[in-house]
Amino acid sequence: MEDQEKDTRRPIEDPLGGNYSLLFENMLEGFAYCRMLFDGQGRPMDWIYLKVNKAFERLTGLKDVVGKKVTEVIPGIKETNPELFDIYGRVSSMGRSEEFEMYVGPLKIWFHVSAFSLTRGHFVAVFDNITDHKRVEEELARSAERLELALKCANEGIWDWNIGTGHVSYSDLWVEMIGYRPGELKPDVSTWDGLLHPDDKPGTLTELNKHFEDGRHEYKVEFRLKCRDGGWKWIQALGRVYERDADGKPVKMAGIHLDISERRKAEEDKDKLQKRIAQSEKMAAVGQLAAGIAH
Repeated sequence: MEDQEKDTRRPIEDPLGGNYSLLFENMLEGFAYCRMLFDGQGRPMDWIYLKVNKAFERLTGLKDVVGKKVTEVIPGIKETNPELFDIYGRVSSMGRSEEFEMYVGPLKIWFHVSAFSLTRGHFVAVFDNITDHKRVEEELARSAERLELALKCANEGIWDWNIGTGHVSYSDLWVEMIGYRPGELKPDVSTWDGLLHPDDKPGTLTELNKHFEDGRHEYKVEFRLKCRDGGWKWIQALGRVYERDADGKPVKMAGIHLDISERRKAEEDKDKLQKRIAQSEKMAAVGQLAAGIAH
């Protein structure tokens, strides 16, 4: 712990006095002014609430905390959130501000906190309850995981293209679909362009430009991509522009790739079989004609 004479913080008893009292009482964020308690070896053990604003109770659900220790107000917090004691201990003893997010188990609340010290052994915590925000984040993450799982089960790869910069995010399955490992391909539209079969490029770009010009026209096209082993794989691409600028020009586009190689092979095999049957029927007809002429 640094020496008292080196501490430049002002030793004040009430940081909310004077003209600032009304401001802090009407803050939307919670505000708590506390005194840190250390053991004989300078380790943070507890803190006492000296002053809180109206938002403190609304955001935490805690009442009548002034003059009480946090371990009295929130039983079990020292066991569930020991890092919180470490942070406030550092702030109050060293004077360095810290900003962090933390889930307080006993309250079942996520907080975003900015902590700083005005005088040695004391700290101020300005905070907000971000539980709803965290729940939305977690739900979005779960939705993304479910989508990724569904796409994997359907053997579909995802791509997200920033048309202005050329940057494209390729999902792992997109990359693995053509034999590469995640991270091997440059995340740029030039990667896709370089892998596209030359014979399929004109038709693919025509469909893409149709979608750019008229968002109602679905971008759906089939083409071949070159695999890592040098072979070719048939892909069906479906996508849509989801962001345009003020002039209506496409800015961002996303979509999926589906491996349709087996379907295309089956179609080609069917065509070959039909051609062989037609050829056989033709040869049979010629044979019958020749037999008729011979007689």
